[in-house]
Amino acid sequence: MAILADPILLTIITLVAGLGISAVSKRAGLLISASGIIFLYVLSTPLVGRQLLVALESELYDLAAVAARPEAIVILGADLRRRTPEYGGDTVDRLSLERIRYGARLHGETGLPILTVGGAIVGSEKPVALVMAEALGADYQISARWMETGSRNTYENAKLSSDILRAEGIQAVYLVTHAWHMPRALEAFRQVGITAIPRPTAWTYAGPGNAVGDLLPNSGGLRNSAYAMHEWIGRLWYRMRYY
Repeated sequence: MAILADPILLTIITLVAGLGISAVSKRAGLLISASGIIFLYVLSTPLVGRQLLVALESELYDLAAVAARPEAIVILGADLRRRTPEYGGDTVDRLSLERIRYGARLHGETGLPILTVGGAIVGSEKPVALVMAEALGADYQISARWMETGSRNTYENAKLSSDILRAEGIQAVYLVTHAWHMPRALEAFRQVGITAIPRPTAWTYAGPGNAVGDLLPNSGGLRNSAYAMHEWIGRLWYRMRYY
């Protein structure tokens, strides 16, 4: 399913398919190839990338207030920067850093203990949760009380975190992740029976943009579209496999 969440790879597949079909029908091959190029162009525009993320985040406005008292803060990991010379090894990437930064702020406001979440990824020296905990200690002088280091995706984040939390008698938590990732994360935590009160960070700016610039493709627009596609397809896949 991951292949469907990569706009560039999908475009390449479409172009290759178009070339292959053109051997049988030149017109059909050109149409397929052209559709791939148009698809990539549309997803690369800042307007489309931004609106796709805003559509995900808009679901959070409709959430009813949860009448539960959280007893911990769960910070979901994203990715790492591998073997960085300035940090002497693996460190958090931009997404993970944004999440732990807000988690640290929330800890300062509430005093609640922190659970960092995320297993090992390809090429990493340490699990994501451990690297996040190290960054919390070094940069924010906060010690994570627990680390969940075995998960490989958002559903496993929730499942393995629930085992740790229940062992501590905890049923409700503040959940920290990116606003566009929060709907998928909330679904996963609901499935494992943990009450997760959303505390999203890094909301997408949905204000007025540049009328011309919003229609010019760039890497930022494509990145946002890729994030959104990953979320929509991931939610569909989880419902097929886990729920």
